[in-house]
Amino acid sequence: MPKMPPAAIHRWVLYILLAMIPAGGCTNYNQKVDHLVDTYRQGRFEEAAAEIVEISKDEEASKDELVILLEQGAVLRAANRLAESNAALERAYQICKTFDEKAKIRLSKEAYAALVNQASTPYEGYGYDRIMICVYKALNYLELGSVDDARIEVNRVREAQQDCAERYADKIDNDRAAARDQGYDVDRTMQDPKLQQMLSSNYADLPDLRGEAVYLNPYAEYVQMLFHLYAEDRLSRENGRVAARNLRGMVDGPVRRYLDADLVQAEQIARSQAAEPTTYILLETGVAPRRDQIRIDLPIFLLNLGRHDTFVDYIGVAFPTLKTQGGYDSGLRIHTSAGNFATLPVADMDRIIGQEFKNELPGVITRTIISAALKAGISYALARGTKDNDTANALVRIGSLIYQAATNEADRRTWRTLPRQMQIARFATPRDRNLLLEFDGAPPRNISLAPGTINVIWIRQTGPQCVTPAVRQLVLK
Repeated sequence: MPKMPPAAIHRWVLYILLAMIPAGGCTNYNQKVDHLVDTYRQGRFEEAAAEIVEISKDEEASKDELVILLEQGAVLRAANRLAESNAALERAYQICKTFDEKAKIRLSKEAYAALVNQASTPYEGYGYDRIMICVYKALNYLELGSVDDARIEVNRVREAQQDCAERYADKIDNDRAAARDQGYDVDRTMQDPKLQQMLSSNYADLPDLRGEAVYLNPYAEYVQMLFHLYAEDRLSRENGRVAARNLRGMVDGPVRRYLDADLVQAEQIARSQAAEPTTYILLETGVAPRRDQIRIDLPIFLLNLGRHDTFVDYIGVAFPTLKTQGGYDSGLRIHTSAGNFATLPVADMDRIIGQEFKNELPGVITRTIISAALKAGISYALARGTKDNDTANALVRIGSLIYQAATNEADRRTWRTLPRQMQIARFATPRDRNLLLEFDGAPPRNISLAPGTINVIWIRQTGPQCVTPAVRQLVLK
């Protein structure tokens, strides 16, 4: 390799130092929202709402805008600021659509990400983000009495599930093809024993599910069922029956007894029989996992280099991990004059997020390795080109080391105010229409049901510190 002229050396050193500024001085996402999430988990929803509104003002058009809007939508919903919640969620939905439409135009973004890290690029969201945006908007509109708007969001839920399966179908193969095209032997690196040990010790507990099923959320299906089953038109009622059947195929365990009762009611409604007075409980409890990171040194093999001294002093990579957040209500007890009931899990966001995380992991590893290899290649070229100039060589190697260390960061952004678990209960509405809700850690709550045939109680209990869960009701029929 020819020696690099002094002007080129100075230029590359400048590039490295400039690149270090945004990467090294950037606050990671968790540091931005940790206090917000703590406030939210304590059930201080109004304070959390004020905090996220202020945060969002500083994040407009930033790389974190989408994930901040997601937090804003969930927190404002818990605080019963439904119109504002919908505004934030609709903005998030439109940003997701823009990203999806431009999914094939990635050259400048991917090039920048390769030189810095994935956390430095705009957050584009995951499949579960897109689905839960529509679920929350549908529930908001139902509470606001806007049935037509709720119908749009319920239909978007189904579309989001289908779009997510298509969006990610070939992503892993495309990542590996891109690695081969750029001359990086990812397969050889993936076989490295140190990497395999890291994967085994940090990701062994993740669920193993591939394909379309990754993007199926039973809670989203349940909300669709409730909306369609008790709608006025026959087509919607038939859709409700289909959703009731689908749910029995998605979910196992004790909650099946509630789903069986829903299916019986769905079959009756499909035969034009009147719906029996029924009360539904929707409990969202705990908070979703946060993302952290692990760092590891890897041997990165560039196909165009031999095994001699590469003049590279540092090669490191950082991979994201999921960290479960403890504390959630194991089951709400409901006491009525006609009997006692308990909520049972219908969906687990830890599992849903974990499934998609594992599905994405090979692509994340591939992109991270490409980035590390590219940085190593640049460091090699700079060090090799200055090997006859001790001062320039030392400057270049120190700058390269600082640059690689400063940009060695995983993407730790994720929607943290989602629930950890969704639980349901359903029972015949008692004649006196009175309920007593008994929580794990909060004082009991008396509820007088509003007039109606089909009542829904929505509850947000964020953990054992939450002594004032959000409890609201709506009437579907």
